[in-house]
Amino acid sequence: LSAVLGWSLMTGIVFGLCLSTASTVVLLRALEERQLLDSQRGQIAIGWLIVEDLVMVLTLVLLPAVAGMVEKGDVGIASLAVDMGITIGKVVAFIAIMMLVGRRLVPWIMARSAATGSRELFTLSVLALALGIAFGAVELFDVSFALGAFFAGMVLNESELSHRAAHDTLPLRDAFAVLFFVSVGMLFDPLVLIQQPLAVLATLAIIVFGKSIAAFFLVRMFGHSPRTALTIAASLAQ
Repeated sequence: LSAVLGWSLMTGIVFGLCLSTASTVVLLRALEERQLLDSQRGQIAIGWLIVEDLVMVLTLVLLPAVAGMVEKGDVGIASLAVDMGITIGKVVAFIAIMMLVGRRLVPWIMARSAATGSRELFTLSVLALALGIAFGAVELFDVSFALGAFFAGMVLNESELSHRAAHDTLPLRDAFAVLFFVSVGMLFDPLVLIQQPLAVLATLAIIVFGKSIAAFFLVRMFGHSPRTALTIAASLAQ
């Protein structure tokens, strides 16, 4: 599709990556409303999306380095290896600090804030820690905000108070989800439906049919029933 539209290779790769992922928040909400979250179909769908999120986080880390080289016209193997090595080194350094320091410091801070008996202070501490780790990842290690937020969640999970933290911050999930979709809607230009209707229809077909068919056959290959495969396929058509 990107070749037909006359886009560059890097633009096509980014476009394909965007189409390959589905919204975890939307699917979680849909499964909760239909009481399928704890079912086999729900667990498979959530597991699929978690793997997608992990791959996308790593892609967001490595993609800027590759894109910068393509823009400069320097796509040699040596320069690619150097830039990728530097990027991976920063990621490894960030992960090491989070695993060595964060696993001890973050649970200690959460325990101290919980000991005050103030629910508001505890919730504020959790948000400050999560956003602080994510922002620090961007500023100090040039790592994507998404990767920082992901490891912030992993570090917070080391605390015995992680379930309480998740419960107290659960209402914020829907609030931030609303803000996210509002921001996406503000970026959408309705004129594109008139100016490029065929491209829009082709993109819609890839999302609704292409991803669904691929997911259906993959789930069937792992020996699951057609009903489970259809549920997973429909869940990913977004």
